[in-house]
This record gives sequence, structure tokens and C-alpha cells, in this order.
Amino acid sequence: MMKLAVAKAVPALAVVVAVALPCPAGGIRLDIAPAAMVSGPQVLLGDVAAVTCDDAQAAAKLRAIPVASAPMPGKSRPLDSQYIKVRLRQHGFDPQQVQAEWPDRVLVTTRCMVVSGADLVSTGEQALRAQPDPADAQIAITCSRAPSDMVLPEGALELKAEPLGGFAGTSRLVKVTACVNGEAQSSQTICYQVRRFAAVAVAGKQIERGQVIAAEDVSTARCEVSATSAQPFADPAEVAGMRARRTLRAGEMITCAVVDEPPVIERGQKVWVTVVCGAIRIQAEAIAAEDAPANGPARLKNASSGDSFTAQVDRDGRVFVTP
Repeated sequence: MMKLAVAKAVPALAVVVAVALPCPAGGIRLDIAPAAMVSGPQVLLGDVAAVTCDDAQAAAKLRAIPVASAPMPGKSRPLDSQYIKVRLRQHGFDPQQVQAEWPDRVLVTTRCMVVSGADLVSTGEQALRAQPDPADAQIAITCSRAPSDMVLPEGALELKAEPLGGFAGTSRLVKVTACVNGEAQSSQTICYQVRRFAAVAVAGKQIERGQVIAAEDVSTARCEVSATSAQPFADPAEVAGMRARRTLRAGEMITCAVVDEPPVIERGQKVWVTVVCGAIRIQAEAIAAEDAPANGPARLKNASSGDSFTAQVDRDGRVFVTP
């Protein structure tokens, strides 16, 4: 009975050996290079060795064996040949039956492509110029500090730029992302100095505080509007008839922050106030406690009692109080 059991076990063992060793003894040859270029992210046996085997299926399996992680793009690392032997055993191949001259190590380098800092700067600048400008200004762009080059894995490259923030001020940030084969690999945020120039209304001469601006007091000039938070006037005709809120120097850009509508009622002016109560209308004299614009509220004082109250001024300067 014991002899029969041993006899039956022998064929089964032969099957196992046949699976573990797809090629006959001495049928596998590896020509291992001292240095190899790989694409990553894994280093395959076929990347570092030329595989010769009569069994095409076994040869394909050998070439596909992962032996190590690839270094970063553009970087190199040594690969110990003893580790290659370990990986062969793990995948069912006996290194003793492989014909090869085993070097101490193989220097593995990952292929790469380099995107220059100049290309990154250009991509960000194009994104800034493509943005619509509310002032329809001409812009001059300079990079504050050139970014470093990007070292990326090989593949189909696409650079994407995303401007950050709005138009206020002269500093603009743009995030530039490099995608390889559709996947984001690296990004850098680049700072630019952006100067914007536009034709705007300027004071043709010195205009005093409180002065109502005449058409001949205003001209047009091309000015830098980069750091202007208030909206400048593009048409001088829009400024005529407005009042200067402060003294304006000759040639100074005129924005909505330095002018306002002239008051229809001035402080200290005596006005007639119409009190409306249904069909009843009563008029009384009052004194303006402050300047009042058209279609706005006015703070007044009763001419007799000195009591303060608020009334409404219409576009023609008439003053009304309604309950």
C-alpha cells in the first residue's frame, strides 16, 4: 500500500515543476545591461534585461515581472541584481536555471521631459491677457520671479493656467498646472506685475474743492489704472456738471471717488418745506443743516424753534415732508 501511494505522488510533483519552470533547464537567458532607461512607475525585468526563451509565453511573463519601483522622473537609483533573483523566484523561475551574468547592480534612470520656467511664465501670461478687462485697458505684464523648471514623466503634456483674484492692484497670481496624459503632475503659483493703461478723463487744470466742473475743465489722457480701486471716467462729458470733493491737480485722473453730484440745497440755505397731509398742504420755512443732493434726504432745522427734522428733496430741489 505504501509503494502505491508514493508512485501516485510522483506525477503530481512533476506537474508542479512544469508550472514553476516554463522553460527547460538552461532554456532561459538574460542579458542584463549595466544601465537602463525606464518609463515607470515600475521597473520591469524587460526594462533591464533582454530575455531569450524558446517559450514565447514564458518570455512574455519574464519581461513583465516587476522588479522595483522606478525613481522619480529624471532621477537614477541602483538596482541590486540579488533583488532581481528574488523577484524571479517569487514569480516561479529558478535563477539557478537562468543563464545570465549577474552584475553587482544596474543603474536605473526614469525617462522625463522638462518644462522650462519660461514656458510656465508664458502660459500664465496668456491666461491673464485672455481675461475680459472692465476698463478695456491695455496691459503690460512682467513676471516678479521666474519659476523653476518642471521635471515630469514622459507623455502627452497639457499646461493649464488659473488666474487667482480680481483686477484690483498690480500683483496678480496665476496657478499653472502641468498634466501628463490627462493627469495633474505638478503645479506652481506664479506672481506677475500687471500694469493697466486706459484713456480716461483728467483734470485739464487745477480744480478746487467744491467747484462745479465745467466741460472745458476736463480733457482725456492715457493713464495707468492698475492701482485704482475707484472706477475712472472714460468720457469727459460724464464729469461736466459734477462737483469736486477735493482739490484736483492738473492732469489728475478723475474717478467716481473724487467727484459727486452737486447739491441742490447747500448748508445754511433757507428753503420752503411743503408738508403734505392728504389733500392739505402747508408750507413752512426751514434752514438746511447740511448739503442735500437731488432725490435724496435733507436734514433741516425749523427756522422758528430750531428743531431738527428730515425731509425729502426732489430732482428740482423742492422739499417735502409726508407723514
